Amino acid sequence: MVLPIIIGVGVTIAALTAKATINTIVRCRQLTPVEIARLNGKFIPRANIWPQDNIYWRQFHQMDDSMLHGGFQDKMDYEEALHVLGLEGRVRLEDVKRNHRRLMMLNHPDKGGSRYVAMKINTAKDIILKDLENGSKRW
Repeated sequence: MVLPIIIGVGVTIAALTAKATINTIVRCRQLTPVEIARLNGKFIPRANIWPQDNIYWRQFHQMDDSMLHGGFQDKMDYEEALHVLGLEGRVRLEDVKRNHRRLMMLNHPDKGGSRYVAMKINTAKDIILKDLENGSKRW
């Protein structure tokens, strides 16, 4: 009569131990080196985590330097319109239409995109097309 209770308690303890062990293993595999060091009372300087000679560090900062900082201008000009559509130099009508279509497919409000960004993309297209219609020879 006592044996089933002892077996039940033993199985419960074994199940809880197995569950806790599995959860611990899963969590330990997700730890980053910084978290492991912090749990062990160690300090890793940032330079050792992401050294400047690392190729990913260089690519990240080169990409950061190539982007404009800040938001849109109050009134969009031709240069900003080119930048919004990802164009440079001499512009052809086909390039404007292709880039506008690609960007609108990525940023359309019906597909979860921002209305503000979609409006800026359309404004950029309008500015460049108006400039092309006026026969501007911008380089």
